[in-house]
Amino acid sequence: MSEEYDGEYEQFYSELTHLENRGIFIFMDGVPASPSQVVSAHMFREESDYMRDYTLGDDGNIKEVSFINVTV
Repeated sequence: MSEEYDGEYEQFYSELTHLENRGIFIFMDGVPASPSQVVSAHMFREESDYMRDYTLGDDGNIKEVSFINVTV
């Protein structure tokens, strides 16, 4: 894997960790997931992509983020 991709995944992991530390729940295909699980799935995907879906709370802030497997 190239350094460019390594940097992208590190940044992605950092973003997800920040969300998790703010109390935002993370799901992948409807199942609770850790930042490392989401990043690993993105790294090893072959013929599919993940779409982000944000759920807002009553206060308008992000309550959860879901990653949904989309087969192209």
